[in-house]
Amino acid sequence: MRHRLAWRALSFVAFAIVVVSGIAGLRSSNQFFIVFGTFVTIMVPLIIFTVLRVRFVLRSGERQAQKVADANPLDFVFRASWTPLLLPAIVIDDVSRGASPRGWGVVVCVSSAGVEVWRSSPKKLVDAGLVSWDRITAIRAENVPAAVGTREVPAVTFDIDPTGTRLAPAVTLLLNNGSKYITFAARDTLVARILAYRPPTNQPVASN
Repeated sequence: MRHRLAWRALSFVAFAIVVVSGIAGLRSSNQFFIVFGTFVTIMVPLIIFTVLRVRFVLRSGERQAQKVADANPLDFVFRASWTPLLLPAIVIDDVSRGASPRGWGVVVCVSSAGVEVWRSSPKKLVDAGLVSWDRITAIRAENVPAAVGTREVPAVTFDIDPTGTRLAPAVTLLLNNGSKYITFAARDTLVARILAYRPPTNQPVASN
Protein backbone atom coordinates (compact mmCIF):
# COMPACT_ATOMS: atom_id res chain seq x y z
CA MET A 1 0.00 0.00 0.00
CA ARG A 2 2.81 2.42 0.89
CA HIS A 3 4.64 1.67 -2.35
CA ARG A 4 1.47 2.37 -4.31
CA LEU A 5 0.89 5.69 -2.55
CA ALA A 6 4.54 6.68 -3.03
CA TRP A 7 4.34 5.84 -6.73
CA ARG A 8 1.16 7.89 -7.14
CA ALA A 9 2.71 10.83 -5.31
CA LEU A 10 5.82 10.66 -7.48
CA SER A 11 3.70 10.44 -10.63
CA PHE A 12 1.68 13.47 -9.54
CA VAL A 13 4.84 15.51 -8.87
CA ALA A 14 6.31 14.55 -12.25
CA PHE A 15 3.05 15.42 -13.96
CA ALA A 16 2.90 18.80 -12.21
CA ILE A 17 6.47 19.59 -13.26
CA VAL A 18 5.69 18.77 -16.88
CA VAL A 19 2.51 20.86 -16.87
CA VAL A 20 4.22 23.85 -15.27
CA SER A 21 7.06 23.54 -17.78
CA GLY A 22 4.56 23.46 -20.63
CA ILE A 23 2.71 26.55 -19.39
CA ALA A 24 5.99 28.38 -18.90
CA GLY A 25 6.99 27.40 -22.42
CA LEU A 26 3.81 28.86 -23.87
CA ARG A 27 4.52 32.17 -22.16
CA SER A 28 8.15 32.21 -23.22
CA SER A 29 9.51 34.27 -26.10
CA ASN A 30 11.91 31.49 -27.07
CA GLN A 31 10.69 29.52 -30.10
CA PHE A 32 11.87 26.19 -28.72
CA PHE A 33 10.00 26.62 -25.46
CA ILE A 34 6.89 27.76 -27.32
CA VAL A 35 6.92 24.55 -29.37
CA PHE A 36 7.63 22.50 -26.24
CA GLY A 37 4.80 24.17 -24.35
CA THR A 38 2.37 23.58 -27.20
CA PHE A 39 3.37 19.92 -27.40
CA VAL A 40 2.94 19.40 -23.67
CA THR A 41 -0.41 21.21 -23.64
CA ILE A 42 -1.74 18.90 -26.34
CA MET A 43 -0.12 15.61 -25.40
CA VAL A 44 -0.54 15.57 -21.62
CA PRO A 45 -4.38 15.64 -21.68
CA LEU A 46 -4.35 13.06 -24.48
CA ILE A 47 -2.10 10.72 -22.51
CA ILE A 48 -4.18 11.14 -19.36
CA PHE A 49 -7.39 10.43 -21.27
CA THR A 50 -5.88 7.33 -22.89
CA VAL A 51 -4.62 5.92 -19.59
CA LEU A 52 -7.94 6.52 -17.86
CA ARG A 53 -9.82 5.01 -20.78
CA VAL A 54 -7.71 1.86 -20.78
CA ARG A 55 -8.16 1.46 -17.03
CA PHE A 56 -11.91 1.92 -17.43
CA VAL A 57 -12.11 -0.67 -20.20
CA LEU A 58 -10.08 -3.21 -18.21
CA ARG A 59 -12.07 -2.67 -15.02
CA SER A 60 -15.34 -2.97 -16.96
CA GLY A 61 -14.20 -6.25 -18.49
CA GLU A 62 -13.19 -7.62 -15.11
CA ARG A 63 -16.56 -6.72 -13.58
CA GLN A 64 -18.43 -8.27 -16.51
CA ALA A 65 -16.40 -11.47 -16.31
CA GLN A 66 -16.99 -11.65 -12.57
CA LYS A 67 -20.76 -11.42 -13.12
CA VAL A 68 -20.59 -14.36 -15.51
CA ALA A 69 -18.39 -16.28 -13.06
CA ASP A 70 -20.83 -15.62 -10.21
CA ALA A 71 -23.69 -16.90 -12.36
CA ASN A 72 -21.71 -20.00 -13.37
CA PRO A 73 -19.76 -20.99 -10.24
CA LEU A 74 -18.98 -24.53 -11.43
CA ASP A 75 -17.70 -23.56 -14.87
CA PHE A 76 -14.46 -22.12 -16.18
CA VAL A 77 -14.88 -18.40 -16.90
CA PHE A 78 -12.18 -16.13 -18.26
CA ARG A 79 -11.79 -12.85 -20.06
CA ALA A 80 -9.79 -12.43 -23.24
CA SER A 81 -8.67 -8.90 -24.07
CA TRP A 82 -7.82 -7.55 -27.48
CA THR A 83 -4.62 -5.51 -27.62
CA PRO A 84 -4.16 -3.38 -30.75
CA LEU A 85 -1.03 -4.06 -32.81
CA LEU A 86 0.03 -6.91 -30.53
CA LEU A 87 -2.63 -9.55 -30.91
CA PRO A 88 -4.86 -10.81 -33.67
CA ALA A 89 -8.37 -9.44 -33.55
CA ILE A 90 -10.88 -11.70 -31.85
CA VAL A 91 -12.96 -13.64 -34.37
CA ILE A 92 -16.48 -14.91 -33.68
CA ASP A 93 -18.30 -16.88 -36.37
CA ASP A 94 -15.75 -15.82 -38.98
CA VAL A 95 -16.36 -12.13 -38.22
CA SER A 96 -13.31 -10.23 -37.03
CA ARG A 97 -13.86 -8.14 -33.92
CA GLY A 98 -11.60 -5.78 -32.06
CA ALA A 99 -11.39 -2.67 -34.21
CA SER A 100 -13.34 -0.54 -31.76
CA PRO A 101 -11.34 2.40 -30.38
CA ARG A 102 -13.17 1.96 -27.10
CA GLY A 103 -11.54 -1.36 -26.40
CA TRP A 104 -12.94 -4.80 -26.97
CA GLY A 105 -12.78 -8.30 -25.64
CA VAL A 106 -14.75 -11.40 -24.83
CA VAL A 107 -15.92 -13.23 -21.76
CA VAL A 108 -15.89 -16.98 -22.30
CA CYS A 109 -17.62 -19.64 -20.22
CA VAL A 110 -16.45 -23.21 -20.81
CA SER A 111 -18.68 -25.92 -19.37
CA SER A 112 -19.78 -29.47 -20.04
CA ALA A 113 -22.44 -28.05 -22.34
CA GLY A 114 -19.96 -26.29 -24.60
CA VAL A 115 -18.41 -22.87 -25.04
CA GLU A 116 -20.49 -19.74 -24.50
CA VAL A 117 -19.13 -16.36 -25.51
CA TRP A 118 -20.14 -12.81 -24.69
CA ARG A 119 -18.87 -9.82 -26.62
CA SER A 120 -17.53 -7.41 -24.02
CA SER A 121 -17.58 -3.63 -24.16
CA PRO A 122 -17.41 -0.94 -21.46
CA LYS A 123 -21.19 -0.56 -21.58
CA LYS A 124 -22.59 -4.09 -21.67
CA LEU A 125 -22.15 -7.76 -22.45
CA VAL A 126 -23.72 -9.12 -25.62
CA ASP A 127 -24.28 -12.87 -25.70
CA ALA A 128 -22.79 -14.25 -28.91
CA GLY A 129 -24.28 -17.66 -28.25
CA LEU A 130 -23.42 -21.13 -27.02
CA VAL A 131 -21.61 -23.66 -29.19
CA SER A 132 -22.13 -27.22 -27.98
CA TRP A 133 -19.29 -29.73 -27.95
CA ASP A 134 -20.87 -31.78 -30.72
CA ARG A 135 -20.31 -28.84 -33.07
CA ILE A 136 -16.67 -28.39 -32.12
CA THR A 137 -14.40 -30.70 -34.07
CA ALA A 138 -11.02 -29.29 -33.08
CA ILE A 139 -9.22 -26.79 -30.90
CA ARG A 140 -6.28 -25.36 -32.76
CA ALA A 141 -3.47 -23.41 -31.12
CA GLU A 142 -1.11 -21.25 -33.14
CA ASN A 143 1.85 -19.44 -31.64
CA VAL A 144 1.42 -15.69 -31.79
CA PRO A 145 4.22 -13.35 -30.70
CA ALA A 146 2.98 -10.72 -28.31
CA ALA A 147 5.71 -8.57 -26.87
CA VAL A 148 6.91 -5.01 -26.60
CA GLY A 149 10.66 -5.20 -26.92
CA THR A 150 11.60 -8.03 -24.60
CA ARG A 151 8.71 -7.57 -22.18
CA GLU A 152 5.77 -9.88 -22.66
CA VAL A 153 2.33 -8.34 -22.59
CA PRO A 154 -0.42 -10.40 -20.93
CA ALA A 155 -2.94 -11.48 -23.52
CA VAL A 156 -5.49 -12.97 -21.16
CA THR A 157 -6.54 -11.93 -17.69
CA PHE A 158 -7.81 -14.88 -15.71
CA ASP A 159 -10.67 -14.40 -13.29
CA ILE A 160 -10.87 -17.99 -12.07
CA ASP A 161 -7.58 -19.68 -12.90
CA PRO A 162 -4.60 -17.31 -12.54
CA THR A 163 -2.03 -19.99 -13.37
CA GLY A 164 0.37 -19.83 -16.26
CA THR A 165 3.26 -17.47 -16.70
CA ARG A 166 4.10 -17.44 -20.38
CA LEU A 167 2.11 -16.34 -23.36
CA ALA A 168 1.02 -18.93 -25.83
CA PRO A 169 -1.04 -19.05 -28.67
CA ALA A 170 -4.07 -17.82 -30.49
CA VAL A 171 -6.74 -20.44 -29.83
CA THR A 172 -9.30 -21.29 -32.50
CA LEU A 173 -12.34 -23.51 -32.07
CA LEU A 174 -13.16 -25.23 -35.36
CA LEU A 175 -16.75 -26.29 -36.05
CA ASN A 176 -17.97 -29.34 -37.93
CA ASN A 177 -19.33 -27.18 -40.75
CA GLY A 178 -15.80 -26.06 -41.55
CA SER A 179 -16.06 -22.57 -40.04
CA LYS A 180 -14.16 -21.07 -37.15
CA TYR A 181 -16.20 -20.16 -34.10
CA ILE A 182 -13.84 -18.03 -32.06
CA THR A 183 -10.18 -17.06 -32.17
CA PHE A 184 -8.49 -15.29 -29.27
CA ALA A 185 -5.06 -14.97 -27.72
CA ALA A 186 -4.49 -17.25 -24.76
CA ARG A 187 -2.01 -19.11 -22.61
CA ASP A 188 -1.05 -22.77 -22.73
CA THR A 189 -2.88 -23.45 -19.48
CA LEU A 190 -6.05 -22.03 -20.98
CA VAL A 191 -5.95 -24.58 -23.81
CA ALA A 192 -5.52 -27.34 -21.24
CA ARG A 193 -8.45 -26.09 -19.18
CA ILE A 194 -10.71 -25.94 -22.24
CA LEU A 195 -9.76 -29.50 -23.18
CA ALA A 196 -10.43 -30.63 -19.62
CA TYR A 197 -14.06 -29.62 -19.96
CA ARG A 198 -14.76 -31.62 -23.10
CA PRO A 199 -17.18 -34.53 -22.59
CA PRO A 200 -15.96 -38.15 -22.75
CA THR A 201 -17.64 -38.73 -26.10
CA ASN A 202 -17.11 -36.82 -29.31
CA GLN A 203 -13.94 -35.27 -27.99
CA PRO A 204 -12.43 -32.45 -30.02
CA VAL A 205 -8.79 -32.82 -30.92
CA ALA A 206 -6.18 -30.21 -30.06
CA SER A 207 -3.61 -29.57 -32.74
CA ASN A 208 -0.76 -27.13 -33.17
